[in-house]
Formats: sequence, C-alpha cells, structure tokens
Amino acid sequence: MTTEELSPEFARWPRQRQAAFDAGLLERITLTLDRETVSWFKGRAGEDGPIWMMLADHALKHHAERAQELQSQKGGITVEPEDHVQTARHLMARADQEMADAGNLRIASELQWGAFIQCIIAKGETLRMPGKSHEDFEDVARHLDSITGDHTWRRRYAEAEKLHHNFLHGSLTDRDAQAIILKTREATLELLTTL
Repeated sequence: MTTEELSPEFARWPRQRQAAFDAGLLERITLTLDRETVSWFKGRAGEDGPIWMMLADHALKHHAERAQELQSQKGGITVEPEDHVQTARHLMARADQEMADAGNLRIASELQWGAFIQCIIAKGETLRMPGKSHEDFEDVARHLDSITGDHTWRRRYAEAEKLHHNFLHGSLTDRDAQAIILKTREATLELLTTL
C-alpha cells in the first residue's frame, strides 16, 4: 500500500516527512520533542515547532482513520518487504546526511535505528515472522542467529536499540553515537544484501 492510498493530502508532503511517517518515526518525534529537537525542526523546516507538531498530530490521526477504513475495505493492509527496503534506504541516506552535515546526532541515531529495523521487518516478513514490536524484532534477530550459529544479530540489534534509546534520552556521547551509527549502518547494509 502506498502513502498516496492512505492519505491523498499526505502525498503532497516533502519526501523526508513521508519517509519518516512511513517508518513510524514521525509519531515518535512528535511525542518526544524536547527543546533541542524543536530548535532543530525550526532551523530545518522554517516552521514553528508547536505548529508543526499540531499539523503532524492531525496528519497522524487522519492516517490512522484512513488506514482503518482501507483495512475494513480490503480485509487487511499489507506492506511488501520491498516497501521496507525502500524506506530503509531512504532513512539510511537521511542518517548519512545528518552525519555529513554535523547535524543532530540524536536525529541521526533514530534515522539509522529506523533503517536497521525496516530491514529486520522485511527480513522477518520473508521468514514469515511479521514484526510489530521490539520483541518481534528481537525474535527475528534470534532467528538469524540460529541460522548463523552465533549471537551476531542479537548483538547488532542491541547496538541498534542503543541508538533508539539515544534519540529518546540523549544517553550516548557524540563519539559513542557516531561509532554505533556506523556499526548499525554496516549491519543494515548487510541485511539489505539479503533482501
């Protein structure tokens, strides 16, 4: 299902917001904005943070209503693994750009975490292990470890989770965040080669 099918108005949003929304990042950003992040949005979007949040909140509600409507019409919404792969590539490119521009490492952390998780979801779908929660994502990592015979994917998942935690709480130093972003990027690229 495409973004345009879910919300025709949303199709007119800039591509970065579409990718963040599709990946579920926009909802988390909207719900966890701190002063630093509001300042970041003001600087990037040229919009007042509270107004942007109200618009995003309205769009999220509209998206949820439209998704429910389509689900009742079609008997369920399906997202193909390729959709997750495309979103992963876009999020990884945004994380790379954030790092190259010496931007906000908390935002870069979340973007790279999102790219990794989109690959985990896609891989899970190919293994008939749909992922809807952090526990599901970790189950996919465990399954990948059972295939490889080691704990590589659980370790990589735990590293990626640190990025998500960093976005929410600012828990990593800049140096640690950069190192984990790069490690998670490598893991994301490895997953992309298998999809």
